[in-house]
Amino acid sequence: MQENKEKSQRFTTFLLNNTFIESFISLQRLYIRKIHVLHLQYKIRIVS
Repeated sequence: MQENKEKSQRFTTFLLNNTFIESFISLQRLYIRKIHVLHLQYKIRIVS
């Protein structure tokens, strides 16, 4: 029984870590996209 408990705890930790990493990656993507858009707007402003 104890072993089962440890396994489930490990699995929960694994899931939490995965979720955290995925959300972090998607946040990074959003951030990069935002910077990219800002950069484009900045370039356009300079050109015109």
